[in-house]
Amino acid sequence: MPMHPDYTKDHTVMLNCTNAAPLVSPLDDYNEKDLPLTWKTKTIKKLDPNTYVFYCTARLTTARINKNMVVIEHKGELSLINPLKLTGEGQRKLGNLGAIRHIVRLGATLHGHYEDEYYLNTIPGVQRWAPGPFSDPRSHNLPIHHTLKERNSAPFPQARVFCFKYTKDPEAVIMLERENHGNVLLTGECLQSQKDNEFVNMPVVAKMKLNGLLRSDIVVSPPWIKEMAPPKTAGIGEQKAYKRDLRTDFQRLLGLKFNRLLSTSGNVVKYGAKEGAVLAVEYAFPLWGSSQHVQ
Repeated sequence: MPMHPDYTKDHTVMLNCTNAAPLVSPLDDYNEKDLPLTWKTKTIKKLDPNTYVFYCTARLTTARINKNMVVIEHKGELSLINPLKLTGEGQRKLGNLGAIRHIVRLGATLHGHYEDEYYLNTIPGVQRWAPGPFSDPRSHNLPIHHTLKERNSAPFPQARVFCFKYTKDPEAVIMLERENHGNVLLTGECLQSQKDNEFVNMPVVAKMKLNGLLRSDIVVSPPWIKEMAPPKTAGIGEQKAYKRDLRTDFQRLLGLKFNRLLSTSGNVVKYGAKEGAVLAVEYAFPLWGSSQHVQ
């Protein structure tokens, strides 16, 4: 049955009117003076007796976005992985877990330098860990007390550091070795699980879909691949070499033994994370034909 002309007209106006909710990008919709954002803690979950996940949200006009902060307690001292500035209630809950001694920045995430600066200015003696200086000049005045390196120790025990070799900005991943609960891979934005993310609203879901973040349970983030790539002026040969080298990085990463995964936003993958990550990498880099690393 054909649509009534007025129905089509009204819905065309609704989709294009200035009052309609836009597909808001959290990358664009903020004022510099409001940073760092203050994040509301929606829930706190324990991954194991000493590891906590603060699931947090912030509002950017029509967009409700999500980030996660992992907190690891060791001998009364806290390490914050991908730290966030929390509301007063969130700070109180964080303080109940112990004293903040380390902040760990795995990669060049959105607004990350503002959040690191906040802790450096408010927590006396806090130590900042990062895989190296990031390209954003706004982060250049922040000290790196400890550089995250492979085969070097993390600020807490039972952890293994992995570093990408071929990304534009330094990027690290930490695997928590948990014999009783299963090893968990902590990532920045490279590997994500955003399906059924209950902490974001529809404009953000629509943006995620456009960005290819909802293709499967675990994805190699297409925006992250672009962000870490050579400049657009680079030749075809350089672009192909980047993809080939990044494939090699992920092949090394998938050599780690893990079955859980959590990124800087999204859901915890509670089981099958290794298998999901393998599929994600093979989808992102379809020329990679070998799966001999899967264990």
